[in-house]
Amino acid sequence: MDRVLIFAYGSNMNPEDVSNWLKGSDYDPQRISKLIENLIKSAKVGVLEGYELVWNYYSSTRGGGAVNIQERVRKEVWGVTYEADEEWQGIFDKKEGYPNFYRRIKARVKLKNGELVECFAYKVRKEKESSSLDVWPTEEYRNIIIQGAKRWGLPGEYIRMLESLFTQSEPRRC
Repeated sequence: MDRVLIFAYGSNMNPEDVSNWLKGSDYDPQRISKLIENLIKSAKVGVLEGYELVWNYYSSTRGGGAVNIQERVRKEVWGVTYEADEEWQGIFDKKEGYPNFYRRIKARVKLKNGELVECFAYKVRKEKESSSLDVWPTEEYRNIIIQGAKRWGLPGEYIRMLESLFTQSEPRRC
């Protein structure tokens, strides 16, 4: 199988979270560090234009909302692209519950240097989406995404937007 680019916009932006998932999935600990090292080397910051983050999916694994994307004119989703070989595609597929919970969509991502690249991104399957857009994440999950965004130096305004997201433990702000 050829290498492909995967656009990560949620917890997959955070290599520590991916590493923790691998540890919980019985991967060889010595192999995990090499896998993560290779993933980090391939990472490039980019933006998916014409999409926005939404919270319309409940993850029993996370115990709260998990981020999803939907098309929206004049909106954008920042994240990182990873170059994935067959093993990494299998890892991300399993982590994302593909094809039962998430599906792959084609995505054109603009890298920081202006280059447009063809990727795929994971999007929640239509039948798994809630009609509500307020399936809020846990504070822990939101922080995993924020840590990933900071690690890759995503724009400050975007990080502030992530930091302002409601979580299950916070009272509604007016």
